[in-house]
Amino acid sequence: MEKEILKLKEAVAQADTIVIGAGAGLSTSAGFTYTGERFDKHFADFHERYGFTDMDSGGFYPYKTLEENWAFWSRYIWINRYMDAPKSVYSDLLNLVRVKDYFVLTTNVDHCFQKAGFDKAGRIKKGESEVYILEAATGKQKYLTLNNLKLLGYVKKK
Repeated sequence: MEKEILKLKEAVAQADTIVIGAGAGLSTSAGFTYTGERFDKHFADFHERYGFTDMDSGGFYPYKTLEENWAFWSRYIWINRYMDAPKSVYSDLLNLVRVKDYFVLTTNVDHCFQKAGFDKAGRIKKGESEVYILEAATGKQKYLTLNNLKLLGYVKKK
């Protein structure tokens, strides 16, 4: 493994341009897991009440009220969009390519690239939607963007 890492570092050092393709595996390696200890820490009350054992199942659970649904999703968004990744994978990657002409193509919605300091101005292309933009079901606004302070208020009320 060490040999492959050195080979990669050499290739990066010699390259003029770097294209980074990343999916859920990169965030998982950074500690953004949806089961186990991280789920237990943040969703023990949901597990106790509804019985599901991972965040993905919570997203599909047929809650009886909109308040229950919003309680889950506001916490999910806070944890998976606004909290920093537990490990330094993204900042380590940025340190490898910072002085290069780079471009990121990702399906991740957790903003780990942006939070680590990757340049947002035309260097990151996301192939999926945003976790923090919610489509309004009614009303004049097509999209509602929750800022982190308002969202934190919903999460803390749990």
